Amino acid sequence: MKPRIFVSSTFYDLKYIREDLSNFIKAHDFEPIMFEDGDIGYTPGRPLDDSCYETMKSADMVLLIIGGNYGSPATGESKDEFKEYMSVTRNEFKKAVNNGIPLYAFIDNKVYLKFMRPIMKKLRLIKKV
Repeated sequence: MKPRIFVSSTFYDLKYIREDLSNFIKAHDFEPIMFEDGDIGYTPGRPLDDSCYETMKSADMVLLIIGGNYGSPATGESKDEFKEYMSVTRNEFKKAVNNGIPLYAFIDNKVYLKFMRPIMKKLRLIKKV
């Protein structure tokens, strides 16, 4: 049986990366789990994101791709410019961690430079250049 890899990210802004990643995973004889390929079975009467979380439980690994968009609100959340909400992608991350599924996160370089580098400098985890 091929190892199954669940790919978690926002879709529209990262669709080309997701497509390349799917091809890479297949080329290495693994099985990608991606909603756009129909790999997630949706249960009638249940929220779509619940089906994603349920399917992820059968994955051997999760690849999380973090880009510049936060993502769509998860079930029960609402998008409000003054209140933080949980996105589907963020919930996928939490579910993977809570279920003990190995997770590897990749952060877009622009996002890293804008948000993480200044924090790491403050914490003195990287030297000033």
